[in-house]
Amino acid sequence: MEVKQMNDSFLCENDGHYFFYDASTGFMSETSRVFNDAISAFCKYNNIEDAKKELSLAYNFSQIDGILDEVVELKERGIIFNNRKIPVIRCADIQEEEWDKGNVLENLILNISHECNMRCKYCFADHGHFQSKAALMSKKIAKDSIDYWFEHLDKSRKRTSITFFGGEPLLNKEVFLYSLEYIESLLEGTGVIPTYAITTNGTLINDELIQIFLKYKMQPDISVDGGMYIQNKNRPLRTGNGSYNMVVESAKKLRNHYDRLVAKITLIHEDVDKLKQSVCDLWDAGFTDVVYIFALTNDEKMTIAYQDIAELRKQLFDLADLMYENLIYGRPGRIINFIDIGYRLHNNFVKNECSFLNPFTIHVTPEGEIYKCGKMVGMKDFCMGDIYSGVQWQKFIAKPKKYLMDNAECRSCWAKRICSGGCAYANQIYNRDIDVANPLVCEEKKVQIEAAIYLYTKLYLNNKDIFEKLYNEPLKGPCIKER
Repeated sequence: MEVKQMNDSFLCENDGHYFFYDASTGFMSETSRVFNDAISAFCKYNNIEDAKKELSLAYNFSQIDGILDEVVELKERGIIFNNRKIPVIRCADIQEEEWDKGNVLENLILNISHECNMRCKYCFADHGHFQSKAALMSKKIAKDSIDYWFEHLDKSRKRTSITFFGGEPLLNKEVFLYSLEYIESLLEGTGVIPTYAITTNGTLINDELIQIFLKYKMQPDISVDGGMYIQNKNRPLRTGNGSYNMVVESAKKLRNHYDRLVAKITLIHEDVDKLKQSVCDLWDAGFTDVVYIFALTNDEKMTIAYQDIAELRKQLFDLADLMYENLIYGRPGRIINFIDIGYRLHNNFVKNECSFLNPFTIHVTPEGEIYKCGKMVGMKDFCMGDIYSGVQWQKFIAKPKKYLMDNAECRSCWAKRICSGGCAYANQIYNRDIDVANPLVCEEKKVQIEAAIYLYTKLYLNNKDIFEKLYNEPLKGPCIKER
């Protein structure tokens, strides 16, 4: 795929067909070569006469006049090149009384275990301890955390998401089961529908827990990095033994009950050239869907490097081709990153900003402390209060920016609606400032979006039925097999 990036615009050619995407409005359309060249000339000169002069070197005047008239009309109608700011909901827009009345909060993430039975080499959470001592959440803290969430929950939305996280949350099985039962008792009769999820390393899953997952229609997402070599190298057990066989056995058991099973890859520098193989290994192991993220770390041996970008692009485009074939031939094997990006493109949705920048989710630790970002748990400067004294409101709403994004770099970027300004935690660890993005992380995200657009346009050109099915509805889970 040939691409051209120009501030707010992204132009590409796929198999002789041309496409144009405008990040200021979200407009995306199949176009033509002359239209894309006209867009380029118009952006370069910002006036019709100079654009005509450049285009006349390759096209006749009748072609040029008609296309430029179309560009001008689209601009005047605000369909393209509309420089209005894209508003987002920020904590600064929320009044404290609205929070107290239960008109804001949606989601709860319970860190029920700050302990782990693995020793992943890149772990941002200090092997589950989050820069503190190992701890398991007690039933009392779990109850009080759930009570705080329920009191502030916006019940008018009728849906809520509850996620169990760690460390390894299944090390605290008793509190896990208690929390599910207690949440169900509180929600009974409210009309609020809960969606349960758990992020687990997959080594402790057994038949009993699978029945619990099924009872509560819970989506288990398994953190696993690839085949046996990659997994055992990056994610050994605390004993030093490999974890691959245990995870694959869990995946096989889960696939007996789930049509869809998600693997989460954390990618490090030395494994970028093995991403495609890792994904294929996980598909072969029974995982239907794979999502990848880069390890967020200051360790230069593990974090993304500039020399990784070209290789990452190759790996992602190869994976886009493989996913295309899987879709065409009805085989399992998808990349969630591609689907999410394509869905937002297709429906012209602005991606929600990261949880640190919005007011809808709280993370609660085993001690009852409240954070807005799971990766920032344990970073005391970003603790927002606790379940007993409540959130420290001025700290909670300390981000005054109202638009996506107010900094110049993001405002002029073609990927802003899809990226939504990046990750506050990544900014903090790389730059010691949550507002300053790492250009390298931005490039990684753009490459990922390019590959997603490649798959999106390829399906659009070759199979409209699959295209519409894939991008008209967001991914939903869990997909439990009917019995």
